[in-house]
Amino acid sequence: RWWQEGFPAFETAPQGYRLTKALRNMIIFAPHDLLSQPPFPHLDLIVCHIPLASWAPDAQTIVLNRFAYTLAAHQYLWLVAPGPVSPDPDFWQCTDADWQLYRRIPAGIPLSRLQWKRTPTFLESAASTDQQTDLYTEELQALLEEREATYQELEHRMEELEQANQQLAHLNRLKEDFLSMASHELRTPLTSLLSYTDLLHVLLERDGSQQIVQYVSRMQAQLEKLNRLVSDLLDISKVQAGKLVYTEERVLMDDLVREVVENVQLTTPRHHIRIFIEAGTTWEVIGDRDRLGQVLTNLLNNAIKYSPQAEQVLVRLACTLEEILVSVQDFGIGIPSDSQERVFKRFYRGSSNVEQRFPGLGIGLYIAHQVIGHHGGRIWVESAQGQGSIFSFALPLKRGGLLFQKEQAMEKYILVVDDDPADSRKRKV
Repeated sequence: RWWQEGFPAFETAPQGYRLTKALRNMIIFAPHDLLSQPPFPHLDLIVCHIPLASWAPDAQTIVLNRFAYTLAAHQYLWLVAPGPVSPDPDFWQCTDADWQLYRRIPAGIPLSRLQWKRTPTFLESAASTDQQTDLYTEELQALLEEREATYQELEHRMEELEQANQQLAHLNRLKEDFLSMASHELRTPLTSLLSYTDLLHVLLERDGSQQIVQYVSRMQAQLEKLNRLVSDLLDISKVQAGKLVYTEERVLMDDLVREVVENVQLTTPRHHIRIFIEAGTTWEVIGDRDRLGQVLTNLLNNAIKYSPQAEQVLVRLACTLEEILVSVQDFGIGIPSDSQERVFKRFYRGSSNVEQRFPGLGIGLYIAHQVIGHHGGRIWVESAQGQGSIFSFALPLKRGGLLFQKEQAMEKYILVVDDDPADSRKRKV
């Protein structure tokens, strides 16, 4: 059932009164004879207990329950049923009355014909107030019990999560302690081995045993890799403990780049590492020279490792007004787009079958990310699978560190550095 509201316009009202609103009570029901016969012998009791009800049993008299009467009595003077009900058995829906609600106002004001508001307001029914109250109480009690059970389950889950977090933290401490201890234990024999191989290399070169010298050189290269791995393990444990020590000094990045490239070039006879330095790039950065060299070394070693079929690696050094840029480009397997955001995570080694074929622990790029971040810089990668990668980092320039004249800034050159001095050249751009 629902009620509709009607509003007047341009009709004459009874003397002293004005029609201000009309209500139409809409109901869906069986034909009229069924409403006065079983199975509805207690229809009057039902009507008295539903929230808002009216009924016209003889199509002339309007029966209101208490709530409906109170609503009407507080707002209007009286209600009039203008005519009988005309049920429509085809649709089982009709109006049982049009209530014209009058309020006393000055006479002579024109009124309207009724214009019914089309949007209905639906009214729900209930068997009795007591039963409705009991039903709501039962539902509320069930909700309270369900909420209490949910809270208890949540507390139980939170306790389990806290225990798991504590256990994870304990295991993480054990792992860091093991890495630190293992790194220190490996460092001592490695240092001795490197010293002995260096001495052996010198002695063999003096005696002219070139083939044996080559073998010793290869052994030295592998020992250097192992030494770097041990150093990275030690560094990562320090990073996690917040104990990685940095120094601050003036660092000329072009000198640093040349030095690192020269050292790495000795370890790779296949790859030719070429340097492109923008002329005039003699700006300084303030930072830890060894740590920045470690970052570049890690990038170069990765470039060599992941491009086994390539023959060159490119290193570029350039400047903007705010920062100095260093990039390392290889022509290897590349990195899938969905892995590029994770390559700087600790122990991440890639998920593709191609990446899994290459050895490594996934700590070099993590340490590089930490070092560059400590220097206030940024590090990123540009790559496409099967087309190689470009790893770059940017460091803020030392303020007041401009070491070139204004005339030099007007023109830019690229200095190409090669092992053969004849191939080194300066190109204007």
